[in-house]
Amino acid sequence: MKDANTPYTPKCKDHKLRERIKQCAEKIVLHRTIRHLTSSTAIDDILDDSVKGRQHILTRYPRTFKGAALSEHDIQNGDANAVCFGFDAIDPKAHSDYEIALDLKAVIAQKPAAFYKMRDLEFYNHKSHDAHIGEYTFNFSCTKPERAPAGPGMAPFFFRSSNPGSSLLYSSLPGSVLISYDLERMDEITVLHFFRFIDTLKDARNHEPAQGDIEDFYQKLADLDNKELEDFLMDVGAKMSETGEFNFYGSYQLDFDTIVSLEDPKRTYSITMSELFDALNANDQAVLSKAFSHLPGCFLNVRFCEYLKEKVTNKESLAVLSFLGKKSGPYKEAHASEDRDAVDLIHKECSQILAEGVSKQKEISHLKAGLYHTKVGSGGGAHPQNTHDSPHI
Repeated sequence: MKDANTPYTPKCKDHKLRERIKQCAEKIVLHRTIRHLTSSTAIDDILDDSVKGRQHILTRYPRTFKGAALSEHDIQNGDANAVCFGFDAIDPKAHSDYEIALDLKAVIAQKPAAFYKMRDLEFYNHKSHDAHIGEYTFNFSCTKPERAPAGPGMAPFFFRSSNPGSSLLYSSLPGSVLISYDLERMDEITVLHFFRFIDTLKDARNHEPAQGDIEDFYQKLADLDNKELEDFLMDVGAKMSETGEFNFYGSYQLDFDTIVSLEDPKRTYSITMSELFDALNANDQAVLSKAFSHLPGCFLNVRFCEYLKEKVTNKESLAVLSFLGKKSGPYKEAHASEDRDAVDLIHKECSQILAEGVSKQKEISHLKAGLYHTKVGSGGGAHPQNTHDSPHI
């Protein structure tokens, strides 16, 4: 537990390099957002109430619970009631209709009951990464389990330099070391974990400590200036933690102000909250219509619609949001009773209203454009600088 929550001190012989590494690690920001994948059947409850851990869901919705990417080992080792968010690469077994991205700094500022893992200990994506120290290149991986000589509960790490005739090197750490509760120093701790692996590297041919390779690595690292060293730490830290997790205990109520973006992963659609606010304030019905077509569960949630109304001043957009909010009750009932026809009917009705708004805006835009060109053609004195007759009004 102490190791997991304490920034590691590299064991290099060069004391100045050791301090430079630690000082640079303090400045690193690896991940700015965390992402949660969920389904169309869960999104309404998440927006209304909270994101819930497995045990909460089993207690409240035992009949409708469907497991995703949580393995038996995860359940046995502390994740039985954790709400999982990911940094970058999320286990593809977590099929989803919706993705919610939160501002990580804003979430941490709330001091939630949460912990993080440098990597998903049960998800091996079999990827390796190249990294560079000047002209020197090496390849490493911490998500390739098939050759790991480590035992159960251990996190493997593989390293091979670009030096001619170099051997495969390996290391491993207890998985528990990669799980921490120090959210404020999360990135610093993660980056310095890289050196925990480096300092314990062994040669895969004879399983002896690879001391010569370790010293050679640090000598090359010492040649970097501070900016180059920061860039290196950022690179290896991000790659090493790409499958990392940020987990809440039990449940977590979303603060809508921390939402950065919403996404439909299956159809590769996403919209940031700032883009959505701008579109609503400009009464851009086309943007809202497209967002609804991909993310209907968000816009048929009264709490989310009321939140959007707090950010919007345009009267037409406020009216549309009020209409969608009024449909949230019937939509919720249809979902609860698993009445697919009723759900589809509400989707169709709302889509039609939004489509009519888009069509009306196009007609108005064409009309304005026609009036503008008529005035220009008749010599009425209109010109592009005359904003009263501009088609951009």
